Formats: sequence, C-alpha cells, structure tokens
Amino acid sequence: IGLWQTVDQTVYLSICRILSALGFASGVLFGSFAFRRELFAKVGGWGQIGHTLTEDLAFARALKQSESFLKRAQSVSKTGHWFLDIRTGMLSCSEEACRIFGFVDGAPLTLQSFFEKAHPDDIKKLRSAFSRVKQGKPFKLTHRILVDGKTLWVNKRAEVELDSFGRAQVCLGTVQDITEQKAAESELDNYRLHLEEMVKIRTIELESAKAA
Repeated sequence: IGLWQTVDQTVYLSICRILSALGFASGVLFGSFAFRRELFAKVGGWGQIGHTLTEDLAFARALKQSESFLKRAQSVSKTGHWFLDIRTGMLSCSEEACRIFGFVDGAPLTLQSFFEKAHPDDIKKLRSAFSRVKQGKPFKLTHRILVDGKTLWVNKRAEVELDSFGRAQVCLGTVQDITEQKAAESELDNYRLHLEEMVKIRTIELESAKAA
C-alpha cells in the first residue's frame, strides 16, 4: 500500500539538502510532505517516478510518530522551524515557531510577518540578514521580537539553497526562544557586578584601616 504525494522536483531536492545542513534526519515530515531519500533513490529517482514520490504505509506511520515526537521535543526546547520560498516570499512555520512568534497556526504568512514581529531596535539587522539570504548566504542571528506586548529573545538560523544559475531559491531555518536564558544571564551579570562592588568596598575599608 502506498501513499502518493506530488512535489516539485527542484523544491524537493533543495529541501533535502537544507535539512541535511541543519542536522535533520533523512526521513522528515515537513508540513504535508513526507520525504524519504533512501526510498527515493531505490525507485530510481525522478527518471523513474517523475514528479510523484511514493511512500510505504509503514514509513508513513513512523513519520506520524516522529512528527508527534518532534512537536513534543520542539515544545520542550522551545525550538521551531520555518521555510521561506524566496521566489514568492511565502513563509511556512511549524507549530512551535508559530507559538514563539505569536502567529495563528495555519494563517498565511510572508517574510514581512517576521519583520512585523521584530523589535524596532533589531529590525535593521534582521532585514540585513534576509538581504544576505537573497544573495544565497546563510545566517545566525540573535534578536528581540514583540509578542502580545512582551519582549522575547530568539536565536534564528537559516540555510539557503541555490538553483542551477546560482540564484537563491528556498530557505529553511530554525528559531529558538531564549528569553529565559537571557534573563538568567542578566541575573548572573547583576550578581557579578554586585560582588565586584562588594570587593571594592571591602578593599577600601582594609586600606583605610591600614592607614589608620
């Protein structure tokens, strides 16, 4: 028994390469697409099956289990993934990525959706990062976003796939909510500064005692 899904050849291959660069397993459920590169190779690639990818039922069930595990893992780690079609500007986000950015899951999104969530002081570097994406360059970026009136910190990472002419085609990335980590770092910094101030005060006291 097989499950049939039609995907664009170029997009399929591009996604596979980007997923590999980001460290994802070769069997991946992304949105409504199920990919298995090992099986794809065994059936002879596009030369044999054209634009149709066949998946066996057992693998489809395994993917559903993997999807459930991935959702739980992303929720625990506060890490989501997103996919940008650079040619159209259309953006797709995983459930956890939508939660982080405050997007309505399933609502139409574009690259502009990212910019609208950016903190005013960070939007310039975010636009600069995506300008590099359009030139085919990956990026890693830490910046702030505004969600429901709250300021959150995120780590964003992106990989880009080029077409045969060297033009940026698709971009796949991850986003992690590091707000709690930033708060902890700030607390540690404040504690360190407090200790340093205490040491200075104690040093002055000792020097004054010696002088007396």
